[in-house]
Amino acid sequence: MKNIRVNKDRVIVTTENPDESVADAESIDKGTDSKRATSWSSRLKRGILIYVLIPYLSVTLGFAVFQRSLIYRPLVTTKINLPTTVPGTDVAWEGVEVSTFDGVTLNGWLLKHQRTETNEPKLVLYFPGNSENRSKRVYDLLEVGRSGYDVLIVDYRGYGDNAGSPSESAIRQDALAIWNDAVTKRGYKPSRIVVFGESLGGAVAIQLTSSLAEQNVMPRKVMVVSTFNRLGDVVGELYPMFPFRYLLWDQYDSQTAARNIRCPLTIIHGKQDDLVPPVLAQRLFDSLPKSLETKGLWSLHLIPGMTHNDIHGPTLQRELEEVTIAN
Repeated sequence: MKNIRVNKDRVIVTTENPDESVADAESIDKGTDSKRATSWSSRLKRGILIYVLIPYLSVTLGFAVFQRSLIYRPLVTTKINLPTTVPGTDVAWEGVEVSTFDGVTLNGWLLKHQRTETNEPKLVLYFPGNSENRSKRVYDLLEVGRSGYDVLIVDYRGYGDNAGSPSESAIRQDALAIWNDAVTKRGYKPSRIVVFGESLGGAVAIQLTSSLAEQNVMPRKVMVVSTFNRLGDVVGELYPMFPFRYLLWDQYDSQTAARNIRCPLTIIHGKQDDLVPPVLAQRLFDSLPKSLETKGLWSLHLIPGMTHNDIHGPTLQRELEEVTIAN
């Protein structure tokens, strides 16, 4: 016969058989310890779910939904005035309108040098990065124009005073419309055009040149600054703990597009670029086809002290002057 009584958290069992009493007590203690272990395990799992997994999935979902708002960061305004032309200089600013494939009108500027009848015009087609608008790039445009080139910049759709929403496919087609406007409407010969892009604009420049190559059309040269091989690799470098790179709608795969290019391509990148690591510029360069046909076409300049938003004037001017001498 057993007598059971509870003393705080221990159960005491008495029986006429001492051995049986001890065995029962040990069995009950083991059951209690097992329940405690199960309770701690449940709490740990619940904590991981609440404080780790749910926030992680929430951030991932937020990126997936709002990624284009994070990638494209336009400065939007109703109107952008032309920059003031400095008296005594040989350059003037003109307003530009380009019609796109879907009826959107894109606004931009043309920085134009005075020409003589015997001086054939040459152009830098300038594709900007992913932030702000053309009004914030006046100094950069003048820096590029110092080489004697005219400079055409047209804001992306959704940027500045342009309607629409940016996406990779739309910007790719808009870039082709800008090229056609420069060639057919403004009379610049492809052999006198340098396609230039900074950061995201570098990917746009490479995609445009790749598309032109499919039509057997080539600009004189492509120059890209602070750009990358693939947008997914940039995201992977910045956020290695998240699967953002696999969720991108817009890929900007310059590494694949650049293989079609058969004109000189110059890559300029800062060693102190903390947004697009220099290793991604190196990957882009290393992916370019190396053969007798392409020997000497590609060049990579990694500049000490240069950060992501810098345009290294001396290297830029030297590269543009080399194109001028070649022409």
